[in-house]
Amino acid sequence: MTSGDSFDLFNSQMGGLEVDFDHERAFQAGGRGADLGAVQVAVKSVSPVTLRRRRTGADQVWDDELYQIVMPTHGTIRAAWGAREAKVAAGEVYPHDMARLEGCEITGSAEREEFEMLLLAFPKSLLPFGAADLDRVLGRSVRGTSGLGAVLRNFTATLTDRTSALGSADRSRMGMALVDLATAFLAGEIEESSGAGPGRPRHGLTLRIQAYILSHLRDPCLSPRDIAAAHHISLSYLHRLFQDQSETVAAWIKGRRLERARRDLADPAFSALPIHAVAGRWGFVHPADFSRSFRTAYGMAPRDFRHHALTTQEHRS
Repeated sequence: MTSGDSFDLFNSQMGGLEVDFDHERAFQAGGRGADLGAVQVAVKSVSPVTLRRRRTGADQVWDDELYQIVMPTHGTIRAAWGAREAKVAAGEVYPHDMARLEGCEITGSAEREEFEMLLLAFPKSLLPFGAADLDRVLGRSVRGTSGLGAVLRNFTATLTDRTSALGSADRSRMGMALVDLATAFLAGEIEESSGAGPGRPRHGLTLRIQAYILSHLRDPCLSPRDIAAAHHISLSYLHRLFQDQSETVAAWIKGRRLERARRDLADPAFSALPIHAVAGRWGFVHPADFSRSFRTAYGMAPRDFRHHALTTQEHRS
């Protein structure tokens, strides 16, 4: 791979940012990655470089529908993100919204000149958290050598190395498993950052319950009573927790299931899977109920949505 080709690979992930590097040395960038349905994972390496947000020009707009989680394995990032600054070193985890990255300085380590990172990117719609909750942790460096941070790093690294042996359907399943793990990790960080002020233990419990629901969406028997029992609280208290979300527990579960089914209907990897089977994958027992709920939520029948989404992707490719 030439330095020019490598630069294109690197720059494709850095839309809207100007690149400044030592022109006396050949710029090097490269890596490998995989699409896991709606989720992307990659290992990327790059020579020391500085990135700055462009202030003019149409190309300054970044795809604001994605979140990234950056996990350095060699070297350091010093990032300016909104009003925050962070130093992210090997062994740490850095969740952020690329659209809000003002700039960063990327350097290697004493052992290795090139910077290397694991990268996870996924649609914002796959996370259950509100903007205020996420803003507590986005743009901040988090330790990733223990707990769920370490699990997230290891699982991401494993998937970047082994996806070639997986079929399209299995890749999508692994992608959603990775999002569920990222959700649990972020829920813990949001809870910890919330502190122990009034209402915060209750808020933290809600986050844990939402993460639990996301990891059990495929179970058609999932019920509010089971959720309450799993968290050692009464059913009435569970309903009170969700009153703060302006949704009932059942409505929140159905909404997340519809989001997942909608994603699968738009995924070419599942184009041969009957619509009732897609619905069944996400806990919908009765196809007619699924179709009715889908139309109410998205304004069109599942069959029409699938046709439109897949046709649009064909025209783009």
